[in-house]
Amino acid sequence: MSRQGSTGLFDDVVGRGFVLLITDEPHASLDEDQLSFLTALGALVVRLLPSGHVPDVNDNGTGMISVVDTDDVYRPYLARFTATALLVRPDHHVFGAASGPDGIRALVDGLRHQLHAVQPIVTTHPSD
Repeated sequence: MSRQGSTGLFDDVVGRGFVLLITDEPHASLDEDQLSFLTALGALVVRLLPSGHVPDVNDNGTGMISVVDTDDVYRPYLARFTATALLVRPDHHVFGAASGPDGIRALVDGLRHQLHAVQPIVTTHPSD
């Protein structure tokens, strides 16, 4: 994996936390509301470019970066499952994969739904 002249392991180059790994232009697949949700979550949207390409977008506080799959590992992995995006949780487990803009939007909406589905426990104290 390579980014801004640094090459290394995915976590070292990209960082940790929620990561939406995507092979297409993120703005073509996600609307502003979804991008805002991912930003508020602290997630990184990582555009995965094939080996030999030069990243055209770098993180400037937007939470979106471009990286190059220098060893041709991640793009073939996604292609094997006909996916164009992979959403990875902070514990490194895959939340889900998707293909195409509609699938990617549904993937992000599914994450939002599951995170908001958890309701806090409300404790009431009986009055004396």
